[in-house]
Amino acid sequence: MQIRNIKKYIRVPPGTGDVKLSNVWCTGLEKSLLDCDSLGWGRVTSSNCLNHQNDVGVYCFQNVRVVGGVKNSYFMTGRVEVRQEATGQDWRTVCADGINQAEANVICREVHYDRAIMLAPSFFGSLTISQVSKYIADIKCKGNETSITDCAITTELEGKCSIAHYNYASVLCVKNSDKDQSFTVKLSQKYHGAVMISQFGQDGTVCVDGWDEREANVTCRQFGYRGGVVLGPQEVFTRRQPVWFSEFNCTGEESKLQDCPRTTKVSLQCVRSIKDAGVLCYNSTGVQVRLNGPKDYFGTVEVVKDGQVGTVCDYDWTKNDARVLCRELNFPDGRPYKRSFYGAGKGSVVLSGFFCDGKEDRLLDCSSRGWYNVQSYCNSHQNDASVYCYRRGNGICDTGFSNAAKTVVFRSLGMDYVDERAINRSANGNISGEVLYTNVKCSGKEKDFTECTYDFNKTSSQSPQKGRFHDEIIEHNSDGSIAVSNQLYDMTMQPTGAANGSAGVNLQLAKNGSAYYSKPLKNG
Repeated sequence: MQIRNIKKYIRVPPGTGDVKLSNVWCTGLEKSLLDCDSLGWGRVTSSNCLNHQNDVGVYCFQNVRVVGGVKNSYFMTGRVEVRQEATGQDWRTVCADGINQAEANVICREVHYDRAIMLAPSFFGSLTISQVSKYIADIKCKGNETSITDCAITTELEGKCSIAHYNYASVLCVKNSDKDQSFTVKLSQKYHGAVMISQFGQDGTVCVDGWDEREANVTCRQFGYRGGVVLGPQEVFTRRQPVWFSEFNCTGEESKLQDCPRTTKVSLQCVRSIKDAGVLCYNSTGVQVRLNGPKDYFGTVEVVKDGQVGTVCDYDWTKNDARVLCRELNFPDGRPYKRSFYGAGKGSVVLSGFFCDGKEDRLLDCSSRGWYNVQSYCNSHQNDASVYCYRRGNGICDTGFSNAAKTVVFRSLGMDYVDERAINRSANGNISGEVLYTNVKCSGKEKDFTECTYDFNKTSSQSPQKGRFHDEIIEHNSDGSIAVSNQLYDMTMQPTGAANGSAGVNLQLAKNGSAYYSKPLKNG
């Protein structure tokens, strides 16, 4: 039998008669409470103890216990531990893969509650390896048993549990069903941060999977703001709070998050992700992420909230962060730059420490240090983050594309190589976009590629004459490529004006779909 002090969980009714013991200290190995150290029988002198306002109480476990959570008269939460007579006094955690609703119901009835709600694996944080050196791998109950010991139990000696220190079973045991339906919502900060769900006496979070602008808008309007956007969670390395919901499915029109359909079953993957749903609320013009530069595809990264401009610190600014931002701005990819590469920004530095995995839809979806939570390193605008976004280019047919042409290409780009050579028939793979240029002719003496002659492909969709070019060109099996020091590059040009070749073009070299150099050229 396990005895647990419940003074800190529920109010204990005051006792009667004299208070006989105080300052009791046990090692846990004693056979009787009277064997433990204390001030002595009848030697209670503290006024705090003499009026029965601080009498202690206990809750006794027999074969199963629910620990690590919150307990009161209506509900109890915690991880499940089971003790078998054959194993002596060892309490063992139970693998989350090894129990279902029938087993959870038996567990809660045995600790004198009416029914069970299964919680997410690892609901109460990670355990140490030593805590799960012995565990229960599987329990099979019919559901009508009076004790968990009446069920078939498999230990770690006969079964296995994947990630046992994290994948332990957690339950919520309920007495009064009328008190388990409501929850409250709050934000970790005043108008931004993690979305916190409070129910059954414990604060928890929402899994980030499936959380989008609809849920963000509903949440922020609930707190009196005009709307909100998704803000990625602060980067943490261990979960300290439970996940109450795996997903909300709002339409965006609800007045509060409680009105949205939701999913309570939380997967181990969600728990292990250590990423919680978050929002950034606004009142007027919303939140935009943009680039401040001479062109729309490169510049200093800016975040504008309600008309106030801020920048992003380059701390941990990586290619994944740049890739997500450029895709958000409708470019295929991008390259990160640090140290205010495109100039120092204005306003406050509002974000730092982005940690994108490259799959997010928007930069603000990524984990970061949080809104206005930047390091002293970021306080000045000497370390603003910048990006260069690659643009989708249009192909150059390899017809007429010679070594002389490649020499002029690199001269135009300010690059001087000895062993360049033209490689035809899409040696570096097919590219996206149309083949707009053909019959490129250079003497090799031109200072700029636009001094060469080239024809506009009159059968492309951007030509006044509509129609199909032959299949080789349509499938980009004949795009021009260039080899430099045995490295293959695609060469593409983008028109910046009229489609007759008289306007400017953008000359770009790319490798494996990523641009290495891009330069606007003006013809004539």
